[in-house]
Amino acid sequence: MAEQIQLDPDPTLADAPAEVIEANRNAVNRFGDYVLVQQVGWGGHGVVYRAWQKSHRRWVALKFLHVGNAVAMQRFEREARVVAKLDHPNIVPLYDVGNFEGRAYITMKFVDGHTLENARLDTARALKLIAAAADAVQHAHEQGIVHRDLKPSNMMVSLEGHPYVMDFGLAQGLAGESKLTKTGVVNGTPSYMSPEHARGLACDARSDVYSLGASLYELLGRRAPFEGATPVLVLASVISDEPLSVRHLNPNVTVAMDSVVAKAMDKVPARRYQTAGAFAADVRRILNGEPVVARPLSSLPRAWRWVGRHRLVTAFFSLLFIGAASAVAAS
Repeated sequence: MAEQIQLDPDPTLADAPAEVIEANRNAVNRFGDYVLVQQVGWGGHGVVYRAWQKSHRRWVALKFLHVGNAVAMQRFEREARVVAKLDHPNIVPLYDVGNFEGRAYITMKFVDGHTLENARLDTARALKLIAAAADAVQHAHEQGIVHRDLKPSNMMVSLEGHPYVMDFGLAQGLAGESKLTKTGVVNGTPSYMSPEHARGLACDARSDVYSLGASLYELLGRRAPFEGATPVLVLASVISDEPLSVRHLNPNVTVAMDSVVAKAMDKVPARRYQTAGAFAADVRRILNGEPVVARPLSSLPRAWRWVGRHRLVTAFFSLLFIGAASAVAAS
C-alpha cells in the first residue's frame, strides 16, 4: 500500500473558507499569494479567477494572460495602468499588479453578481444602472481615458444591487491614440461601436456616449441595436443603417426614453450628448419626471431614418417611380 504524504497545513489559510482550503490541496491552484478557486471569466487573451488572497484574507478577481504574445502583454499592462488611475465607486478597483513565475497578473475587487448581458430589467431599473455607468465613464473621461468597449457584458451589478463598469482592456487616451490602437484598426464589439469606431477612426468621449446609448437600447429593447450573421455585416449596419426605434420593441418605453437613446446614438458625433455626464443627466430627468434635453425626431429626420432601415424597399420604389415618370413623360 502506497504511503500517503501529509502536507503541513498552510498557517495563512487558518481562517480561510473551506472551499479555499480544498482548492489549495491541488498545487495547480497555488499562485503566489493567491489560491485559485473558480474560473469565472475568459476571453481571447485572458482568463479571470475568483481567488483568495492569503495576505489580506479576502476574495479577489485575478486576471492573467493565457496568450503570451507581445501585443497582448502590452494591452494587459495598459489595462492595469488605466484602472490604477481611476477611483470611482462604479468602477471595479484595482488591488495589485505583478508577475509570478513568468505570468503577469492583475487583481481587482471581486464583485459577486452578474453582468447586464441578457438582463431582463424594468425600464426604471435599466435607466438607473445606465446613469450610474455613465457617471463612471464621465470620471474616466475626466482622467483622459476613453473606454472604447462599453456594452452590457462589461457592466456588472453586485448581489447588493451596486453597478460597476469593468474591462478597460481597449481603453485609450483622449489626447491621442495608443500605438496599440492605430487608426484604421477596429477593436471592440461591433453591435455597440460608434460609426466612427467601426470605420477605424479615432474615438473620443462621444464614442463612449454612443456605446452607452447602444447599451441602454439593449436594456430597454432586449436586443442589440444592430445584428447580423457576421461581424462584418454588423459593422456595415452600424456605419450605414439606422436602428429600429426602441419604442417599437418595448411598449413601456416612453417618447422621452426613445429620444434620449436616439440622441446618444446619433451617427453624427456633434449631434450626440457631448459628455457622458450630460447623457446621465438626461437619463435622470426621465427618472425624476422632468423634461429631457433630447427632442423627439421630427417628421423629416424620422423619414430619413426609415429610409436608412429600408434601403432595398426605397430603391425599388424609387426605380418604380422613375419608370412611371418616364412613361408619363414619353406619352
